[in-house]
Amino acid sequence: MAGAAQAAPTKASEDEALMVIGNPSVFAIESRITEAYERLGQRALGFFVIHVGDRRFGVCESDATMLGCSFDTVQRRVARRGVHTASFAIEPDAGKIADAFRHVCLCGRPG
Repeated sequence: MAGAAQAAPTKASEDEALMVIGNPSVFAIESRITEAYERLGQRALGFFVIHVGDRRFGVCESDATMLGCSFDTVQRRVARRGVHTASFAIEPDAGKIADAFRHVCLCGRPG
């Protein structure tokens, strides 16, 4: 709607907005919301990164990305849990796939 007033973003303190799920020394997802927005397509400004073997992958900056698309994609994947198939994967054992991924990320070092 043209000319409609937009609500100001809501700022969150760093402690309130940081979330780490998992153990960073094994596998974890970390995210932080810097500013929340009313518009669903944007949702929030912030970042999310993945930790594997105490190594962080991703851009860990307060303004790295708008989290709307990421949130919606994760929500869809969770809803499809158990029915998703990766066309490239011929190995049905998720543990073996995770071990192979860890091996690549740690460059062959024991995990």
